[in-house]
Amino acid sequence: MTESLSKNSQPPLFLLTIDTEEEWDWNGNFPSAPFSTRNIDEIPEFQRLCNDLGIRPTYFVDHAVADNLENASLLRGYLDRNECDVGAHLHPWCTPPVEEEIGEKNSHAVNLPLTLFEQKIRTLTASLTKSFGRHPYSYRAGRWGVNGAHLEVLARAGYRVDSSVRPFYADKDFSYQHAPTRPYWPSFDDVLKDDETQLSLFEVPTSSGFDRTPFEILNTLHTKLSTRPLNRLRLIGILWRLRILRKVTVTPEGHDVDDICRCIDACIARGDRVINMFFHSSDLLPGCTPYVQNDAEKQRFLDCIKRCTQHVRTVHNAEIVTMREIRQRLTGAA
Repeated sequence: MTESLSKNSQPPLFLLTIDTEEEWDWNGNFPSAPFSTRNIDEIPEFQRLCNDLGIRPTYFVDHAVADNLENASLLRGYLDRNECDVGAHLHPWCTPPVEEEIGEKNSHAVNLPLTLFEQKIRTLTASLTKSFGRHPYSYRAGRWGVNGAHLEVLARAGYRVDSSVRPFYADKDFSYQHAPTRPYWPSFDDVLKDDETQLSLFEVPTSSGFDRTPFEILNTLHTKLSTRPLNRLRLIGILWRLRILRKVTVTPEGHDVDDICRCIDACIARGDRVINMFFHSSDLLPGCTPYVQNDAEKQRFLDCIKRCTQHVRTVHNAEIVTMREIRQRLTGAA
């Protein structure tokens, strides 16, 4: 029995979650209609890999993808065969009504008026329900931003799981630096706080941390070294190369497979039972994201997913589940 399993009475649970969306130049302007979703044509190859590995991924699908009949038919086939699950993914710029100015600020849904956010959620939910024949169970915010008021809207709209919280990550419009790393019932007053009187919407954060413990102390150090004036010394890069301080997100996007596996080991060793790996569907089409620019990089990307999955299964005896199953498994709630 490994050290991680000796600390947990039950084996870890592993999810693979994909933000399934249109592609565009991430260094350019946000896209406008008609949206290009050529990357969805790459999903059959990826799904075959998942089937071989025994993974049923959760595709968080946005309006641009769901509103395309060919995309919806492809994904619904996997869903109907129980080879995947489908959740909702909100990109404000492609989800009607688009009344806001399109740009960096409003690409984060937390900056929209709450009434407009609620209208977009209704549109997205209706589109997904029509395309897939069932109400979406889970949700992830595009570009990560979510707050307690949004969670309350999602709960009223019939969602049961959110996966927008990304621990140790911050943007100028929100911060998850001190977010829980384990699934919890989030407060509708403060998304980063546990509130077990709120049993409508369950939070399943993505997995992030470091390649060793304790995460909280290492994150405090990393934050200080990243802030002026210390950031001018470039100590973060020096400590990374020395393998002393490596901040890692459990994603094949820009991370080495060995670093990810060490982060997974550290997460499980500290008692985090759920490992939630993510990436974007546009990574599957070379040239669409900074992480996959050619066929060789795509192969390394897919191999990273394969090796990480094999690692959690062989080293930690992890069970691979969908986002829908996580809530049921951990809380007993449907």
